[in-house]
Amino acid sequence: MRQALDALTDSLTADADKETLYVTLLAIHVLTEIFAANEDQWVLLVRKAKTYLKNAGVAKPEKLINQFNL
Repeated sequence: MRQALDALTDSLTADADKETLYVTLLAIHVLTEIFAANEDQWVLLVRKAKTYLKNAGVAKPEKLINQFNL
């Protein structure tokens, strides 16, 4: 997972913090996989987190999130 994030270095914005991006991806994964039954409680949070990732230069956050399953 971290290798995939490191590969994105060229596309990330100058102020993007890789650790914050990694933790954000992990949080999305945990919410969608472990707390799927409570989706109505976190759906807006995940939407905002994905917007944050895209604004930081992560074009396809879903692709990185899926790597947590590997």
